[in-house]
Amino acid sequence: FFEPFQMQIKLKWKKEKYDVELDLDEDPEAFKVQVFSLTGLPPDQQKLIFKGKTLKDTWSGIDVKHGMVVMLVETHGVEGGLPAIINVDTEEEDVQATVVVPPEPEAKKCKTGDTNGTKIEDPGEASKVEAVQPSPPTAQDQPTATPAPAEANPPTPTNPNADTKEEQGMVDFERFESEEQNEEDMDRILCFCIESGSSFVDPSFPPLHKSLYYNVADANTWKCMIPTCGHTNTLPANMPVIYPGTPPPKLHCSSCQSEAPLVALQARATQWLRPSEIRDDVTLQFGGTPWKVIRGEARPDDIRQGALGNCWFMGAMSVLALRPHLVTKLLLNSTEFNEYGAYQLQLCHYGRWRKVLVDDVFPCTDLSMLAYTKSARRQLWVPLVEKAAAKLFKCYEALTGGTFGEALHLLTGYPTTQLFLFADRKRKEDTEVRRKEHLARGTLPPMEEEQGHDDLSPDSMWARVLSYHQAGYIMGLGCTGTTHPTMSILEVKEMGLGAPHAYSVMDVRETTDKDGLPVRLIQLRNPWGEASPKTWKGDWGKDSSKWTFKKRLELGMVNASNVSMHDENSTFWMSWEDILLFFASLEVARIHEDWHETRLPGWLPSGVGPGDCFELCPTSNCQADLCLVQEGHKTREHALGARSTMVDVGLVVLRSEPNGQYTLVDHRPRNVDQQASVEVMLDAGRRYIVVPLSFTLCNTPATIGVAPRQFMYLGFTSVPVTTTKRSMDYELLAHAVSLACMGSGKK
Repeated sequence: FFEPFQMQIKLKWKKEKYDVELDLDEDPEAFKVQVFSLTGLPPDQQKLIFKGKTLKDTWSGIDVKHGMVVMLVETHGVEGGLPAIINVDTEEEDVQATVVVPPEPEAKKCKTGDTNGTKIEDPGEASKVEAVQPSPPTAQDQPTATPAPAEANPPTPTNPNADTKEEQGMVDFERFESEEQNEEDMDRILCFCIESGSSFVDPSFPPLHKSLYYNVADANTWKCMIPTCGHTNTLPANMPVIYPGTPPPKLHCSSCQSEAPLVALQARATQWLRPSEIRDDVTLQFGGTPWKVIRGEARPDDIRQGALGNCWFMGAMSVLALRPHLVTKLLLNSTEFNEYGAYQLQLCHYGRWRKVLVDDVFPCTDLSMLAYTKSARRQLWVPLVEKAAAKLFKCYEALTGGTFGEALHLLTGYPTTQLFLFADRKRKEDTEVRRKEHLARGTLPPMEEEQGHDDLSPDSMWARVLSYHQAGYIMGLGCTGTTHPTMSILEVKEMGLGAPHAYSVMDVRETTDKDGLPVRLIQLRNPWGEASPKTWKGDWGKDSSKWTFKKRLELGMVNASNVSMHDENSTFWMSWEDILLFFASLEVARIHEDWHETRLPGWLPSGVGPGDCFELCPTSNCQADLCLVQEGHKTREHALGARSTMVDVGLVVLRSEPNGQYTLVDHRPRNVDQQASVEVMLDAGRRYIVVPLSFTLCNTPATIGVAPRQFMYLGFTSVPVTTTKRSMDYELLAHAVSLACMGSGKK
């Protein structure tokens, strides 16, 4: 006979955890007696919380799962609920954070009833998350030969030429400071919400203008979309509500007299609403199907870009949904709808996974529809991930403009690769400008190598793209509008492509056309989704004569009844030859889900010292994907319209030989980029050294206060590899540079 299955849960009580067997055939009172025998807390003083829901007199409405964590809270002795100020002592660092959970914000209510919708009116002060941290060390406190330990926080210098830099579109580097909350903070917030009967409003990212814009004055302006203009105009004092199907008011740019785009008027964020107050943007109705965080599994067509210019981010989310478990990974334990509006997510911020706590108060339009990213099937995972990213980078406006690779790393944490399909005119001009700036400052220009078409033929690049797809990597394409040899940006747009715009790569196929000739095709998706105003009009577009029913069926465009399986405006196919003409770059996240992962912080070489290196000792022959990710500015310079504060970064992989010498395994030349990575084979029983390269800050003496830069070392290996961080010396650094130069045939 088989023993009956025993449901077991983990009970959290203060700092203890208990494994408890649960019999759902018995009433909750019997379970509380069992809890009393373990904790000593009487049943009448117990509040048991199952995924945000409090256990009452029956198990009705409680979704109990084997292995789930149940939180026990003592109700005795709390006057009027838990205190509004929750003190959190973190174990990892000597830091005490004060998390303020206020009552509903004092702002104009835009709905009646038991809701939290607030009108965006006052950009004034709100409750904040305070952090008391030890004073950071200065350059004088650090040894001259080696950098400070990675746990320290070097100061950001004050630049005496700040005004000049601003005129040149430059900003000083500022280090990101984390306000991360852990699982226990989430539990405490839920307990407070339950006791007080209120929903969570995030005090560190409040529903105010400052969470939308860098400059709160932008709430009352619109920007001209004509590329040669870009003038900022003031909105009328009393803007009418623009209903679908009704013509918007005629507003014209005061500089070029062009008409204001509809997105600047109808899709503006004017209020913050909870899910229960949001109007469905398809049916235009309130209520209906209940909201869920994820309905079944995430799908690529869940994503629909809104009024924010973040196609780079939305395109990456769309392709991420091809691997639904990667979406679930971002949501941590927040995969179920939370009636108190508190969710905890994680994003990979420059190589380091950071937990981000957000509420479910979203920016909405005058019509009570989501202003920014929307999700099909009444799901919250899309706007929640977008809000977490906006909070990480300080405001929603910080998400405007970016690269597909940046978003892929933020969402997956894996190394990314950029393959240039065409050396477009703009990139060549920007490269030359950067090199001249370095020379004018007396610093060493990075060894920027032309990647892509200069080194690879179209056939070789296709083979690489096909291998990426077969390896399960996820990809996106960037259209700049400047790569076509004869077409202008306007003509590229007339072909049905957005420019500049990012597209998700959904599929890669080698097949034959109706004449039996081989053809190479890539399926793309526009992150605008069903709202896409146009689609590709060239060969293999939805109306192309090259299609047959058999080919549409083979490629999954239709089913056997000839019913479309995708929205044909947003999801379409292009030939490889057209991809090379119209797209500038392919960006890839190298997914290694079954491999072993190592993440360690370090310092790049600088005027303070030669930095850190890493020693690898594999016990078996293995494949390795080794990556360095340099830290970024505390917000995204791209959205500020400023030049990047990144420094050059490269890496060298050396193998230690029995005679004490080193041989070169592989290297990545220095480049001003967020990442540098190589894929190598490691032999069992050998010792390898990963040496970071960066010379920009080595040309600046530490005495003038230039802060060294941190990086994260990411090691993905097919078998476990012992990895140790070491302080590097200048001799090893010089040796690595010498071997890399000889290996590439350069001086």
